[in-house]
Amino acid sequence: MDGLGNPEAHFAELPVMQRRSPVRAVQPGPQVCSFRIAEDRVRIVYIIAALVPGGAEKQLLLLLENLDRSRYSAHVIAFASGLWEDRFQSLGVPIEIIPYEQGKVAVIARCWSRLRQLRPDIVHTYGTSANYAGRAAAIAARVPVVIAGERTAPFIKSRWQLAVDRVMSPFTDLWIANSAHAAQFYSQRRIASESQVAVVYNGIDATVLRVAHRSNESPRIGTVAALRPEKNFGDLFRAMAAVVSRSPSTTLHIGGDGPIRAELERETVERGIGPNVVFHGWINRIGEFLTGMDMYVHTAHYEGFPNSVMEAMAAGLPCIAYATTGCQELIRDQETGLLVPTGDWEEIARAIVRILEAPGLASRLGHNARAAIERDFSIPQMVQATSLLYEQALSRNV
Repeated sequence: MDGLGNPEAHFAELPVMQRRSPVRAVQPGPQVCSFRIAEDRVRIVYIIAALVPGGAEKQLLLLLENLDRSRYSAHVIAFASGLWEDRFQSLGVPIEIIPYEQGKVAVIARCWSRLRQLRPDIVHTYGTSANYAGRAAAIAARVPVVIAGERTAPFIKSRWQLAVDRVMSPFTDLWIANSAHAAQFYSQRRIASESQVAVVYNGIDATVLRVAHRSNESPRIGTVAALRPEKNFGDLFRAMAAVVSRSPSTTLHIGGDGPIRAELERETVERGIGPNVVFHGWINRIGEFLTGMDMYVHTAHYEGFPNSVMEAMAAGLPCIAYATTGCQELIRDQETGLLVPTGDWEEIARAIVRILEAPGLASRLGHNARAAIERDFSIPQMVQATSLLYEQALSRNV
């Protein structure tokens, strides 16, 4: 971790959801857009790495779908196309691709040129590469309000990336993090002042996710993630092998795709669980997928604030996850799910068996999980909180 030591140790004492971070979490009120800088709409350019299935991309889609178009005019710049380009195009928002393959300098230069032409009032970057290349272009173009959207666990950043963050911080009006641990990271390391950092949690529409019902057939465990190393499927497969030795009919269903799919498929065969693991590829109807599951398990090494776990909770599934930073904020252990010490795959296996053998516990955890999502993580809350921050940042720059 480039000398940062054990990343989880930095956040061992993080408060869970019911004890909010000292870094301000935005609480939107009924009057969000009271300040107006002009008669015209506020022009916002969103910059994101790629139009692919992912947590940051989903949250940007939800924001664009629900943003007040009478107040805001949106434009999206991406560094790569992807499977979700059609979804972005369907929103009627201008989309353009500035290929990252041209190199960082060329991307920054082209972004700078487009921003000079578009003359936005706000640039809001989403994700790591956009936070560097897009933010540099926005600063160089003298965009009035520059916002960096932190969507992952910042403790994985290199020393070089943190140094760049410190250089750009005086020219960054606001950092919007989707987790308290990310906001704390920047303020505690004096990369940004507390007044520069705000927390806006991800939003989700629980009404479109039907409540899952435990089947009377073979138990089905679900997980959804990009098939990349940091998602740590190895531990999940180890746990699955232990579970299958006790419950041979249990199956694991993986929604998602990625560069290590073939490697993961080989690993399931090597561990003797090939017939018990189904790779579904990218899931277009997440609600239908989750409704067919009996529980959800998440073993990623680290998280910002996991959309997939939110969706599983909204579907009323009992969730088991490693107690990584983002999951600690989302799940209340023994109340809305089960948290397991990071890296303890044997405890993951025991937790799975516990859920399988205790239908009452599964039902209680699932019910509480859905109620927590409906109460604390709605799309209107996310959109209103983001809009409020836009207005506050604009008012400070007049």
